[in-house]
Amino acid sequence: MTSAGIDAQTPFTDITAEEWNRVIGVNLTGVWHTVKASVPHFGPSGGSVVIISSSNGLRGTANTAAYTSTKHAVVGLVRSAGPVYALESIRINGICPGFSDTRIIDGFKDGLVNEGIPIIEVDHVVDGIVDLIDSPDSGVCHFVQAGMEPQEFRFRNIPGPKAAQA
Repeated sequence: MTSAGIDAQTPFTDITAEEWNRVIGVNLTGVWHTVKASVPHFGPSGGSVVIISSSNGLRGTANTAAYTSTKHAVVGLVRSAGPVYALESIRINGICPGFSDTRIIDGFKDGLVNEGIPIIEVDHVVDGIVDLIDSPDSGVCHFVQAGMEPQEFRFRNIPGPKAAQA
């Protein structure tokens, strides 16, 4: 399992290149390094890698452009690497929890609670991770929300290119 998450909480036009690169370095490049380093150590029986993204990897939230961009990229990493490494019996999947009771929400947790947004208990996220570790799937992302069982996010397929008319 790999998890990395920091946020700049800065409006898109105000974020500095230093902040942007720091968020990308931790949230995306750090995850890539971890997965890249771990995959060669799986034996012939394979194994499972679960990457923690965020519900922001499936949608966007105001003033989180750097964070959201990296979490979308992590979902892309899962969806592109998962099917490739499945051929080697290595399953790579992602989990995308909503607001979970972790340090990343410490600065705005009270605001979420005051707005009636439920906070997800960490144990609920762990249940979703265990489900993915046990899953035969590779290249899928599950979302976790308060009051719901963790479940696969169903991506729509985009239509293929249309042949030129003669």
